[in-house]
Amino acid sequence: MLDGLRREIDSIDEKIIKLINERYKHVIEIGHLKKKTSHEIYVPEREKSLIDRLDKINKGPMTPQALRAIYREIMSGAISLEKPLKIGFSVLKLHLHTLPHSENSATAPAMWRRPAYQMYSTMLRPNA
Repeated sequence: MLDGLRREIDSIDEKIIKLINERYKHVIEIGHLKKKTSHEIYVPEREKSLIDRLDKINKGPMTPQALRAIYREIMSGAISLEKPLKIGFSVLKLHLHTLPHSENSATAPAMWRRPAYQMYSTMLRPNA
């Protein structure tokens, strides 16, 4: 019984992967069209309308929170296919002249006194 249910889940997982890859193929095509027509890659309104539509058709047992989390990950992967994520360091170049000579200086902004990995993660957080 348990093995049979696990085989069914494995089969469903394979179908999910195939469908996500099929979705991503369409995303890649859309990305090419957007580049040709100078459209924005990420359109927050599109994401919201998709999530709202999926919320309406979801009959459970998946919770709305789980559905949103899953689709945000799917859409995040889709955006990276349309346009690879680039992390610019121009902010660092623009502000390097403001760094004090001493790392421990009280005049240094708190963010600049952190190790590099913490500084970058702080810069990438939306409300840092």
